[in-house]
Amino acid sequence: MRKAALILICMLALAYCLLPQAATLTANADEVYEWVRVTEEGVFLYANNYSSKVLCILQKSYYLRVVSRESEMLLVSIMGDNAYFPAIVGYVWASQVKNVKSAPLTPYYPTETLTVCADSAAIMMSPVPSSDTLLVAPNTQRLSFYGEIISYGETWYYVYCGGKFGYVRTSQVTSPNVAPHPTPLEDAKPVVNPDPSEPADREPTVTPATSGAEIILIVFVVLFALGLALAVILPGNVRHKGANDVFDKNI
Repeated sequence: MRKAALILICMLALAYCLLPQAATLTANADEVYEWVRVTEEGVFLYANNYSSKVLCILQKSYYLRVVSRESEMLLVSIMGDNAYFPAIVGYVWASQVKNVKSAPLTPYYPTETLTVCADSAAIMMSPVPSSDTLLVAPNTQRLSFYGEIISYGETWYYVYCGGKFGYVRTSQVTSPNVAPHPTPLEDAKPVVNPDPSEPADREPTVTPATSGAEIILIVFVVLFALGLALAVILPGNVRHKGANDVFDKNI
């Protein structure tokens, strides 16, 4: 019984020491990526950080993964869920997106496909009529939708097909059916001035961190428990009956 009790004490002491570390590792795992959310209409995704070329207009209510921060712009990544929607990177103005504190619910960005409804659809390098044609998609070909853009008075879709990104006229493909992200957008809260009769805000309660003395005490308890367990379990410390009798029966 004494052996079992000592072993139980050792296990409890080790668990007490290891649980805070496991909780810290779990918390750090949730903070691997930084996210921002598109909360307004008309947010552009730029090809570079000096905003000279617009790739497309991003879908409102969805999320972008932050790769890096560069001055007033963010390098972000979208998609990358599967082979039909490979990841792309681009730049957004930091002032046009909203920081989020935790990883969002999936999907991070809508994975909508378009179908060529004309005899064929030309995938262009740029959203201009005189641009080079990257490839021609046949009727019923499915295209991965990333966003849209208005150029020369015409709306184009930014799509992925056959290993290439390009632009297609909206008249040649079906329209995307993009639903809002399942996480509702936060409405702006009205400013409420405090009533003079209300008590002042209390100071926040500060939880003291674990001190060095507590850590030393925990380590001491663990070592002491292990020492007791070893003292009982090791065969050299087990007493044999009659080995150390003070009185000799033959006297």
